[in-house]
Amino acid sequence: MIFLSVDCPLSQKYTRTLNELSKTFYPDVAFYGVFPDTTSPRKDYSQFQKKYEIPFELILDKGRKLTKALKAQITPECFVISKGEILYHGAIDDWVVGLGKTKSEPKINYLQNAISDVLSNTTPVIDYIKPIGCFID
Repeated sequence: MIFLSVDCPLSQKYTRTLNELSKTFYPDVAFYGVFPDTTSPRKDYSQFQKKYEIPFELILDKGRKLTKALKAQITPECFVISKGEILYHGAIDDWVVGLGKTKSEPKINYLQNAISDVLSNTTPVIDYIKPIGCFID
């Protein structure tokens, strides 16, 4: 699960990475984009999906039940869950080093590594990396 926001620049910029990962791991891994901000009109979410060619399901978290249950605080923030257990959560990779600051390209792909570990029946070595992005308020 990846928490996203239609207005968050990093949510927008990470769509390409997320699309590639969802295709790489299909059909073994189900990706879900979760929008905790339900104040935007429904058409905004549809336009987001269309504009960024999101191939995975997007969920509107009405009442923020999922957001609260997972304690998501940032967009984008990802969660790797297997058999009801959170095995990794946090940053997608190390591309973003601060608000408005990025590297030329990521060196460590936390989400990809965690998914690969889980698929090979190994517990991810890293289970949390603080995400950087827009606060869920």
